[in-house]
Amino acid sequence: MSESSTDSNCSRRYCKCRSEIKHWTSWTDLNPRRRFEACCNNRNSKRGLHFFAWVENERCPRGKEILPGLLRRLRGMEDELRATTENFRLMEEEKNKLEQKLREEEEEIKILKKQNLGIGQQVVVLKGEILSYQLRQRWFRVVVLLCFMIVILFINMDDLVV
Repeated sequence: MSESSTDSNCSRRYCKCRSEIKHWTSWTDLNPRRRFEACCNNRNSKRGLHFFAWVENERCPRGKEILPGLLRRLRGMEDELRATTENFRLMEEEKNKLEQKLREEEEEIKILKKQNLGIGQQVVVLKGEILSYQLRQRWFRVVVLLCFMIVILFINMDDLVV
């Protein structure tokens, strides 16, 4: 039997066994919320040896029929609420983990963008060097061509002079 004790400011009473008599509320399916007085030792012993008395009259038969079902529904709803609360807590944890991961990914994106800018600058420098190299290569070809022409010209002049 599920019970709860409430102390009142009334004068204290004692059982034959010298234990204090307290006010209790029954939470069983047969006597839901029905109040009684009992010795603290009454819960573990035979009722005839220790004090026990109902404080309220027995509930009507209709109340006895309805209250257990209502209590079961209430317990079911409480269990459902606990499960929903636990699911909500787990979802909150998952949300926090995902938000943290998102922040980390955003930081990594910032780092990669900075690296990309550095690579872009290197590409611009390399393109400039390539253009400079191509320009030098053209001048080199021009110089080689001129030298070749001069050599051919000198060879042809020797033939003309002789």
